[in-house]
Amino acid sequence: MSQQAFSKHGEYMTFLKKDHAITHGFANFITLKFREADAGSSDADDLITIQYKGKDKPYIGRLETSGPFGTMCTHKIQLTELEQVDDELLSWIKEAYEQAK
Repeated sequence: MSQQAFSKHGEYMTFLKKDHAITHGFANFITLKFREADAGSSDADDLITIQYKGKDKPYIGRLETSGPFGTMCTHKIQLTELEQVDDELLSWIKEAYEQAK
């Protein structure tokens, strides 16, 4: 896998599944290990830092706590009208995307 010029997790997964007929779960496991992105490849302090990454943004206005979905998402926004999709919301989505890279 080190000979591949991939930068994203999904690219490695697709390569393993398509070119080597590996199942989704096993391709994910191999990719996590290869990229050292699994819990076993980090020390405890790093895991704690990563777990709370992004949770420093305050919950104000329409930006709310994600509630029980806090393991994957730190915030949520209730949208009830199309007009609520505005520049502020798009900037939050872009910020979340950039932090997830």
